[in-house]
Amino acid sequence: MHLAGEQLTILVVDDDSAVRVHLASLLDAAGHRVLEAHNASWGLDLFERHRPDLVLLDVVMPDLDGYWLARQLRERERGQWTPIIFLSGRDHDDDLVRGIEAGGDDYLVKPVSAAVLAAKLRAMHRLLSMQHRLLELSTQLRASNRELQHLSEHDTLTGLLNRLQGLPPLPSEVFGC
Repeated sequence: MHLAGEQLTILVVDDDSAVRVHLASLLDAAGHRVLEAHNASWGLDLFERHRPDLVLLDVVMPDLDGYWLARQLRERERGQWTPIIFLSGRDHDDDLVRGIEAGGDDYLVKPVSAAVLAAKLRAMHRLLSMQHRLLELSTQLRASNRELQHLSEHDTLTGLLNRLQGLPPLPSEVFGC
């Protein structure tokens, strides 16, 4: 994940080369790194090899559509979340619902204005930053829990196991059970 600066690595998957070039130029001008794929299979390959920060995904493509790809991306995330924004010429409510159900986080109707795209990218960047911070806090919490476990089992002065550790469990008849 590349959150140190404002630059994101963004995967653009669209079968229309003019749309890809236009989006890539907007994203490049904004300082982002752009990966381009002309179909869902190539998009999946690029996703697995580069782990982009965000995916802009066309819905209608030959062979495998964007809904299929979104489901595949979600299956391959390995515990992390990658924002997926669908881009489509379809503007019916059912299309938006299908996109969200397939794993998309947003759905924009083409042509997308530069201002709207920039706003959506800022919103997704904020979410990625929050995810990154939560992962850091989880790591710190696990380390603190390990330290507490160690302190509860060992004498702080000698470092030896305390008197409750290392003893076999008492038989239940000792407690009158």
